[in-house]
Amino acid sequence: MKSRLLVVTLLVLVGAALYFGVAQPHVSKIPRRVRSQLPDLKPIIPPPPQLPLPAMDIPPMPAVTPPLLPAVEKK
Repeated sequence: MKSRLLVVTLLVLVGAALYFGVAQPHVSKIPRRVRSQLPDLKPIIPPPPQLPLPAMDIPPMPAVTPPLLPAVEKK
């Protein structure tokens, strides 16, 4: 029973992938007159940053030392 369900599920998934991948049905909800004008739109590119940029002051990293472990006496 589980193997039949698995096979049916795989067939449905493969069939859907083939249909939407190969046939590529038209599923757009955008009207044709709007879609034809979309390639005319060009993105606005911001101007490049002014060089040289001011240098960032990065403070030096403090030295990190691990705490000393207490001495363990052997018995």
